[in-house]
Amino acid sequence: SSIFAQEMPQWISDYWNAYNNNEHSKADEIFNAHFDRNNSDCCYLNALRQRDNRNYEWSIGWLEAAIETHSSKSYYWKSTIYIKLAELYNQIEKYDEALDCLIKAKDDNFKYNNRGDWQDDFVRIADQYELMEQYAKAENTYYRILRYDSDNVDAKLGLFYLYKQYDPQEDSVLLDSVAYGLVNEVLTKQASNARAYYARAQYNQYVKQDYKAAIDDYLSFMYYDSDYSSVDKFYTCAYLEFQYAITAINQWVK
Repeated sequence: SSIFAQEMPQWISDYWNAYNNNEHSKADEIFNAHFDRNNSDCCYLNALRQRDNRNYEWSIGWLEAAIETHSSKSYYWKSTIYIKLAELYNQIEKYDEALDCLIKAKDDNFKYNNRGDWQDDFVRIADQYELMEQYAKAENTYYRILRYDSDNVDAKLGLFYLYKQYDPQEDSVLLDSVAYGLVNEVLTKQASNARAYYARAQYNQYVKQDYKAAIDDYLSFMYYDSDYSSVDKFYTCAYLEFQYAITAINQWVK
């Protein structure tokens, strides 16, 4: 594996420039001119090409070939290949294989790449456990992150959604309290975190049915999330305003 990220080879740069500019014939020409099945980078790019054509089994085979042919001269990290392989296994519902790939990606990063974003590896693993409904393992993995990085937003929001999904009746009050505390901790540290506002808005809307609080949080989410369209803002606010009005009327009638 590469100890440090290699400089992107010119042909790969040219390939992506053509691909991203929708010059697919040119991209194909560049790829075919440099293709070598014993080159890890070529195998990786071919896997992506097969994935785009929805040939998932072929794509998996080429990712496996990219791992087998990987060397210190490869541009793409082996961990990157494992993560992409995990995504494909999840698409075809081979969850155990996906988990194994994510663990190997984490191990490879720790061993070779000297990366400072180790938390991302564990978040991916925790998310995978949650997908597999192994909630206790997901919870333990999120808390493992927080033991070393107490302000990690991904871990706290991951726990928030975990507790909202795994909500046995006897623990519902406790988990609601813990979940709400986690999202509030995030916003105390990062008052402009759009994801946290959205999470708390969901909590206020569906759990507490406090539509006024939900409206405030959705508005904050939309303010800080620049990708949110004005049309979506209108519909979300209109819907919540209606829910708030109905609740207020019902309370007045009672």
